[in-house]
Amino acid sequence: MLRFAAKIFGIVAAFFVASVCVARQTSPTVDSQSATAVMALDAPRWYFITLNAVPAGWMKVQSKIISQGFRTETETHLRMAREKQIIGMNTSSWIEEDSEGRPLRAGQTQTG
Repeated sequence: MLRFAAKIFGIVAAFFVASVCVARQTSPTVDSQSATAVMALDAPRWYFITLNAVPAGWMKVQSKIISQGFRTETETHLRMAREKQIIGMNTSSWIEEDSEGRPLRAGQTQTG
């Protein structure tokens, strides 16, 4: 059971790191507020999660402009079977960065 909990923690940590990397790669600076840049920030990006080629959940990443720069929010839903029991987990994380991409604040919640 301890190894399983460690694997779950590893998955959650990987998604949090992935959300930060996605934010840094896809979010334009606040200075370039063209219609295209604003549309790219407002549109959610959806990802399907599979484990061993079996659908296990989804992840949604969305960025938006805030007064200090931009905020990227990530929501993840996982469901997997462990022997005969189904385990579900939901995580939400966010990071706020200034217009130069320097992190200001971040947070994460987990249920399940």
